[in-house]
Amino acid sequence: MRRLSYAPLLLALLALAAVAPALADNASAPAADAFRPREDQLALLVDRARTDAGVLPLARSKELDQAAIAHANDMVASGDMDHDGVDGSTPESRAADAGYQVPAGSAWLVVEVISARGDQPDDALGWWLSDALHRRVVLRSYWREMGIGYAPGGPYGRFWVMEFGCRPNVLPPVLLDGTLTIPDENCGSGGNAFGAVQSVRVGENADSLQKADWQTYSAQLSWTSGKPALVEARDAQGKDITTPASDPRGAPAEPSQS
Repeated sequence: MRRLSYAPLLLALLALAAVAPALADNASAPAADAFRPREDQLALLVDRARTDAGVLPLARSKELDQAAIAHANDMVASGDMDHDGVDGSTPESRAADAGYQVPAGSAWLVVEVISARGDQPDDALGWWLSDALHRRVVLRSYWREMGIGYAPGGPYGRFWVMEFGCRPNVLPPVLLDGTLTIPDENCGSGGNAFGAVQSVRVGENADSLQKADWQTYSAQLSWTSGKPALVEARDAQGKDITTPASDPRGAPAEPSQS
C-alpha cells in the first residue's frame, strides 16, 4: 500500500477494514448511469444518520457519483486500496475530471472515505460511524453533496467509496421523510459567489413558484404532499438560485442562477 499524499484543501482519510480476502471475480461494476441499488440505499442511510445527528442531509451529485464509481472500479482492477489512484489521481482531481469544478480561487472541498467491509450498505456505513475520525467526516455539517461508488471484486471482495463535497453557488435541497431541507451558503468565496440565504419560496413547479410568497430562510420545511418541490433561494444582494429538490437516491438537476 502506498503512502497517502495530502493535496491542498483535501483531507484524505483511509478506512482500512479488517476483512478476510475473498475469492471474487474482478469484473467491472455497472456503468455510472446504471441502476445501482446498493449506492442508493447507502445514500438513504447516510442521510438518515445525518438527520438523527442533527445535521442536514446531502444531495446526490452525479459528478461525485462518477468519481466514486470510477475509483471503486480502479481499486478492484489494481487490487490496491488507497486514495491515490494508480494513475496518480486524487479524490479532488477525480472529482474535477468528472465535472465537479468551481470558479478559480473558490473555497471548496472534496473528502473521500473508502472501505472494503461487507456487501451491504449498512456494513460500510457501520464501519465509518464506529470510527471517530470517519464519523466526523460522514456527519460533518459543512457538506452539501455526496457521491457513492460500489464495485465487486478485488482482493477483499468489494470496495465502497464515498465522496463528500461543497462547492459555491450550488444549494441543492433534499426531500427526506416528509421534510424539505434547504442548505445555506457556507463555501462561497467573494466575487460572484452567492451569499448567505436570506429568504426562500417553494412551489411544485415554475408557475406555482412564481405565485408563492417569500419567507424568511429556514433550513427545514414540512413537505408532505408527495409532489415535487422547486426551491428558490435569495441572498442579501438579491441573487437568486432555483433548484429542484431530490431525495437522497436521485441526482438533482443543476441549479439556475440569476
